[in-house]
Amino acid sequence: DKPRDPEKVRMKFVSLESVVVPDDWDVIAGADTGTYMSGVIGAIPPEDEPPIYILEEFPNYHYVGGQIELTGLTVRRWMEHFGQRLQHHSRSQTVFAWVDRNTTFTQEVSEGLAFERNFIHLELRTEITREYFQAGRIFLAPWLTILPYELEYATWPDEATPGGRFTRRKRHDHTLDCLEHVASQRPISTHDRKEGPSKFLDRYLAENKKQVEGRRKDVHLGDA
Repeated sequence: DKPRDPEKVRMKFVSLESVVVPDDWDVIAGADTGTYMSGVIGAIPPEDEPPIYILEEFPNYHYVGGQIELTGLTVRRWMEHFGQRLQHHSRSQTVFAWVDRNTTFTQEVSEGLAFERNFIHLELRTEITREYFQAGRIFLAPWLTILPYELEYATWPDEATPGGRFTRRKRHDHTLDCLEHVASQRPISTHDRKEGPSKFLDRYLAENKKQVEGRRKDVHLGDA
């Protein structure tokens, strides 16, 4: 089979209602908890070094004139909605999302939804995510609004700290945090990858296998 063309795959996602994650794709999610909460759901195809497709975002806030404001969504309702959509995409009743290691949300999750602490430091999460973008391996669904906004306005300090850290400024980035949780895992497919066309060396060795096996071996020199 030919490798998947990311552009052709993305063309199928013309609306959120039309999205059906293929059976051989993996679903992965990240969340940010606190006063301002958010989450993202992504999917990866069964490929080596797969791209990440971000399908949905779940902020409990929006931006008005550049200022962040809560929408009034309760924590319980946010968790229910996020969990239900994650179960829908993954076709599983038991799902989880990566969150910051300092989260206090451990027991409050709804039935079937769990949070897994991400111990990868913020600076490294940011750099890994940047690598994905530079390699063209992150695709955002066209109906997302908050995540693209936060990506556009993300900022970094002019200089590194005395300790050598060059960490992205923590401001209005709750949904962006979720994306970084997902990317920092460098997710790989749990499904068998379909074999692509054989390489020249593989074909050559296969064609000459009998000849190689029939050669006399020397314990000092290896194959004669």
